[in-house]
Amino acid sequence: VSLGLLSVTAGGDQSYVEIHHQMQKDYALSILKEMEFMGEYSQEETVQSWHEAYATAYLAKKVDCDRNGVPDILKGYSLKSLVSHMLKGKMWSKVVVLLKDERFLQDRFDFMGLEEGTRAHVNDCRRFQHFMNNTENVIL
Repeated sequence: VSLGLLSVTAGGDQSYVEIHHQMQKDYALSILKEMEFMGEYSQEETVQSWHEAYATAYLAKKVDCDRNGVPDILKGYSLKSLVSHMLKGKMWSKVVVLLKDERFLQDRFDFMGLEEGTRAHVNDCRRFQHFMNNTENVIL
């Protein structure tokens, strides 16, 4: 099912929402420009803050879900994409903690399988290294 900026996709026994990020980004930036909200922030700063906001909100929600025994409906998406959001949000020290978290890695293996989970984790580690090599004034 396609909803324009989102698609609902069935994968195995689960359905999940796929977000068309570039379309959402383009749409949101056009609205911000039209409403003149980007005057004091660059496009890069605005996008960075969106990624940081998603990652921060998700991590807080995950703690609540774990504490209350409520299923985490965003778990699959976040196992695949959370590190990417955190990197784009320049959340360097939290990326280090997450990539070293054995539970996060085990959840990836359980959700994606050993091969795909390993590939995703190695790719995230490489992307983190790339960001570190290409970013000035990084404080961990």
